[in-house]
Amino acid sequence: MTAAPRFRDFLLDALRFDPKDRVVRERFANHLLKEGRREEAVQAFVSSRSLESAARSVLEGIGGVIHDLNFDLADRWIDLLHAVNEPSSSLAVAEFMVTMAREQYAAAAELADGLGLLEQNHSRDATLADSATLIGMVAWAYWQTGRIDDADRLLDAQTPSRLTDIAKALVGLSRPDARHLPEILLAGSSPIEGMLMRVHYYRGCLRQLMTATPASRWGQAMGASVRAGALRATGQTQQALELYEAIQVEEPGMVWLRVIVGAEIMLDLNRPDEAWQFLLDGRKEIAGRGSQPYALLSQVLEAKMHLRLDRNPTVALQTVSLLEEQGQPYQFVRELAGVWRGLALLLDGRADEARTTLRSTVQSMLRGDRYLELPTAATYLSEAEWQCGNPNGADRALNIAARASDRHGSDHMMMQAIEDFPDVISRRLETESAQSRWHEVARYYSRRPGSRIVAPRTARVTLRDLGNADLFVDGERRRPRIVKSLELLAFLNSQSVSGSSREGILNALFDGRADQQARTYLRQALYQLRDTLPDGLAPVSRGRDIFLPSPADIVTDAGQVEALLDQAGRLHGEPQLRTLLAALGLAASGPYFADSSSPWAERRREELDDRVATARLRAASLTFDLGRLAEAEELIEAVLAQDPYRDEGWRLAMSLAHAYGDAHQLNQRFAQYAQVARDLGVPPTNDMLELYARLRSG
Repeated sequence: MTAAPRFRDFLLDALRFDPKDRVVRERFANHLLKEGRREEAVQAFVSSRSLESAARSVLEGIGGVIHDLNFDLADRWIDLLHAVNEPSSSLAVAEFMVTMAREQYAAAAELADGLGLLEQNHSRDATLADSATLIGMVAWAYWQTGRIDDADRLLDAQTPSRLTDIAKALVGLSRPDARHLPEILLAGSSPIEGMLMRVHYYRGCLRQLMTATPASRWGQAMGASVRAGALRATGQTQQALELYEAIQVEEPGMVWLRVIVGAEIMLDLNRPDEAWQFLLDGRKEIAGRGSQPYALLSQVLEAKMHLRLDRNPTVALQTVSLLEEQGQPYQFVRELAGVWRGLALLLDGRADEARTTLRSTVQSMLRGDRYLELPTAATYLSEAEWQCGNPNGADRALNIAARASDRHGSDHMMMQAIEDFPDVISRRLETESAQSRWHEVARYYSRRPGSRIVAPRTARVTLRDLGNADLFVDGERRRPRIVKSLELLAFLNSQSVSGSSREGILNALFDGRADQQARTYLRQALYQLRDTLPDGLAPVSRGRDIFLPSPADIVTDAGQVEALLDQAGRLHGEPQLRTLLAALGLAASGPYFADSSSPWAERRREELDDRVATARLRAASLTFDLGRLAEAEELIEAVLAQDPYRDEGWRLAMSLAHAYGDAHQLNQRFAQYAQVARDLGVPPTNDMLELYARLRSG
């Protein structure tokens, strides 16, 4: 018999399902549950037509599915719950959690209202009343949609727990006073643990965010976005960009990264077109989500970009004024807006108004324990106090900036603000000793570290200028017949965008010779370089000047060393040490253009050697402070071998001998130091004599 298609399907379905097999199929589904294979178990229950059992299994496991961001499966299970008419509260919880994970805050708040958690009799539903995760998520939804009082009222009615404390810390960003900030727990599985990382970010606790990763996939997604923000805020901008490009930014939990952090990364990389595009794209994404903080932070970011990119205080003030007119309830946003209003007023020559705004902003940040932009605000306040004739107030403000930077574990934000008003650091140096923190800050600022970053690994041209010079284009080794071509490339890469005149090149690379032989050699070197590099990257002549059209696509090892050292100058503690060691490892490739004797190469070599020696000394000091004595000893030996005339090297060597409890080594180190001093014709310094006496007696 040939059956019609529809009748054939009916027969096959009837043959596949034998009511006698139902018990066997249910037993198999329960066996799958015991093995932890819930998704297969639900399918087995459905195939046995035991929809009630399938629904119970879904209710037990849908939380884990949502936390793992498996939304396709969650949607199917929610449809199943609808089909079997499960209780509306359980179904609403599942739908609410999926909506929150997708960061659709307005829709989530509406679903939360249906749960009745704000009603006095909501406790009759034990499932709802006892779920700290649910309570925290509902408070989060209310906070995102501007319902701060509802969020507080909901949390105040709960039995205190870690998860409700986290939610209170989030809501506290909107209040004047600081609230308790729980520590980050890596084992935390609730999505609220990921939310805690954002609270730590805005509170300025950036050190803890570098390695923190919650256990759930939802928390991990949020954690990755916060780490990118923390890397950017501490001056590790290229690492922030690489993390941004490596993670799946389209995943749930990444909206904050797309609408706020991405634009700030591009801003710090000085890529204005991309920064503005990120801002505009972010505005489109924010629309419809119902998040008031995202919308307001985007406006604050716009004001910041008008100032940092365009130096346009008029438009920035207009942007901030529009934000303030909205009467928004978020204290932390008002503070961030106050930072950029203060800068705009300073740039507009209105120092008195700037001081009033920045004083209020700094006091509010201190009261609320919100330190993210405190280094920036306090540095600008220092300038405003000085312009208003209050030098003591200027010093106090700069001290606040330094303390806030200590919490960050980085001077990056403070140094960005100093770049806007360099006299802030110049004035401070006039009253400080030579060993003060401010001299260290000034030393790195003088090299304008903001203009140089660690280059991407995908740069088209790489010049190996440490040791014996070599050149790679798109990963392939290229070797011009004239070695001077590589030195010419390095020199042009070190110049400004406008390049250098032919006379300047002859002075630098040919010891000032301008005879026919030198000019001919320069032309040949230039020709070889143009023949070696691809179109768009080779040197271009404009009148008497020669320049590189795209220096960002050309990376040198020496430039990478300096970029890492600049970055280290903005960091503190362990992150600073890691960055210093990375720079020292790269510098170990050899001297700068080892086979060149041109005046410019020799000067560049000396400058780089001095920076590397200083970095090695700093790394030795950090390893000693961290108790890593074997590493400290190796670094100290290298410091003294390279430059035996650095007192700080001998100071560390003596302190290390004392830490080992080796009196003989201590005496020997001091004797070596004293001999070096005699070779210079000077006696040991009083500081070194006092240190030696103190260590011997201790």
